[in-house]
Amino acid sequence: MKIHWHVKTISILLIILTLYACGGPKKQEYKQSELNIGSASKKIELDLLGNNLRSFINIKLLSDSSRNLISQLGAYKFSTSIDPENQDDNRNNPDAIIYYEYEGITLKYIFKGAGHYIDHKTGYVEQPNREQLQKTLNEFKNAYLEEILIEPRLYKGNLPFTLSSSSKPNDVIKVFGKQDSLFNSTSEKIRYKYPEKGVSFVFDYDSTMSYISLSDTLRK
Repeated sequence: MKIHWHVKTISILLIILTLYACGGPKKQEYKQSELNIGSASKKIELDLLGNNLRSFINIKLLSDSSRNLISQLGAYKFSTSIDPENQDDNRNNPDAIIYYEYEGITLKYIFKGAGHYIDHKTGYVEQPNREQLQKTLNEFKNAYLEEILIEPRLYKGNLPFTLSSSSKPNDVIKVFGKQDSLFNSTSEKIRYKYPEKGVSFVFDYDSTMSYISLSDTLRK
């Protein structure tokens, strides 16, 4: 009986430790791979739900505005264009890209010219790793916010431009007018682009809104 009780106690302890190991530290690990950008020195109130989201496009990563934008959105997943899930942004790209991804919203920062580096030992041009990206940031400080990508089905806050996750293409036309056909193509029948306003919308074939992209389209 005593042996049975000890076995039972040990089993319970093992279960508790396993649950803690699985659930406890995950939130801490969420930011482990972040580049060191320092903390904001000023308190800046950001209206993340309104139309002024686009005012943060092209702001440098090291500015108080960007630091506050990152910190106020809460826990995020950090990744770079060298990570497997972002390989489409990595191919033949002279720039390096880093992402701060939240629930339904992604901040996409660009390092101009940092997408490749020469390995002096081998002489080959290779993709930068996290350490090289950090060095680039420290030396050039030229990473800027290129795009804010919102996925309506995942984002829990209010969408900008008085739209909602159930908005259809006609609702977008009511807000922005007819889309600019000069910036469209036959392969993008479900993408509505408004370059002069720096916004585009992607719809699934059933007219469900898939993404809202805020960027400096004319600059591109």
